[in-house]
Amino acid sequence: MLKKSIIIFLITLTCTNIACQAVSRLVNAWVTTSTPTSSPSVTASPTTSYTPTYTLTTTPTPLPSATPLPPTLEELLARCPSSEEISAVDADLSLIFESDPSAGQLVCTAREGSADLTRLQERTYQAILTMRRLRFDAWLPWTNKPLYDWFVDAIDGIRFRDDIDISFCCEPKNIINIQTNNLAALKTNLWIDPQIGGGLQGLLVLLIHEARHNEDYQHTCGVNDNSLAEMGAWGVQYYFLQWLAFHSDPYFLKSSHQSPDYYREAARDEARWVRINRFCAEATITLGPPQPLP
Repeated sequence: MLKKSIIIFLITLTCTNIACQAVSRLVNAWVTTSTPTSSPSVTASPTTSYTPTYTLTTTPTPLPSATPLPPTLEELLARCPSSEEISAVDADLSLIFESDPSAGQLVCTAREGSADLTRLQERTYQAILTMRRLRFDAWLPWTNKPLYDWFVDAIDGIRFRDDIDISFCCEPKNIINIQTNNLAALKTNLWIDPQIGGGLQGLLVLLIHEARHNEDYQHTCGVNDNSLAEMGAWGVQYYFLQWLAFHSDPYFLKSSHQSPDYYREAARDEARWVRINRFCAEATITLGPPQPLP
């Protein structure tokens, strides 16, 4: 820029004629057009920080579902046994229904996932299945096997008859005979019905009692036993009732009738009766208050 100004000044000083002055004007125009034009100032806009906005889509975490409670014995007895349960029993035992007071009316059907069963047949399967379902916190005193395993090892089958007055073991061999003329189990769906004082428990106890006879334990004092220590049929019946009362699962044996412990209380009271009345040589015991249940 300085060099251009000097050139213009020198030309102006030395040029006196018209031609020279014209040259001077051209140079001056060249300088003017060659001068850079200042760019207008730009005011920077303030920097704006950008914060992205996100829309979060969250899937609610489901609350853990409560573990359903297992069915009680009372609930199991209120439904028909499944076809699978019936098949399992049939694989272990022969059930012979020569007489059936409930014949002619089905209470369970194969169409509904069970089998075509009369009341006596259904009650029999339920009694046997209850042996599989019962759990105790101690071994039964007369065997080191679970109740069901002991039972199916002790006998081969059950024969139901109306031509006998009392149940007995065994005819034919290894087949216990059960009279069908007055079974309380046919009068109720309950384990024990408070209205009649009996139910399916009575049938199960009878099956266990007769099965013990087939292990060569006959009565030693008429229709009774001499002692509890013999662990005969009455001894096994006594201990089974004791185990129901004091070693079973209170929830499983929960009753919806009277008190929740009604079934265990009834087992305890029946065990006391057996202890007092069915052992000829046992010392007489003094009855006190019933033993509290755990």
